[in-house]
Amino acid sequence: MGITGKVFKEAEYVMSVKGKRETNFHEIDNMASYVEMRNFLFIPTYGFKDQKNGVIQLFNRKIGNPSESDLQSVKSYQKLVGMLIEGVMESNRIMNIDMNLRKVLNQLRESTRVYKREEFSYTLAITNLEIVVDNLQKIIKEHEKTKGSIISRSPSHISLIS
Repeated sequence: MGITGKVFKEAEYVMSVKGKRETNFHEIDNMASYVEMRNFLFIPTYGFKDQKNGVIQLFNRKIGNPSESDLQSVKSYQKLVGMLIEGVMESNRIMNIDMNLRKVLNQLRESTRVYKREEFSYTLAITNLEIVVDNLQKIIKEHEKTKGSIISRSPSHISLIS
């Protein structure tokens, strides 16, 4: 586990003046692919229900090293960034539900067309409706999985350059 994972897991910030030379540093901590990383500040983010949902990474302070003042500044944005992450993830979840519901509605329309034809096949209509019901049940199960906790995926990652 890299420093980013530790920051997320333990909900504690890490400030370093060593950058890549930090003993716990791992390439997973360098998502921005910086060749030279002189210093950094990593801090967790929190969503609407104060659940951890990501890590802010600040690299290479232009003048000097990260300070307590920098930490306090970033902390003032910590919750806002977390709420933005949560909002984007919730929007993505809603779009997925919408796409799945559209697919089910199209299947229902197709079943209705089959029903209206003179050569109506009862078995085919039942099979189509069973597929529709199965798909609706999958959508409901997926919704139920994420309903209690909007963030059910791996933590988000944000890299910022200061």
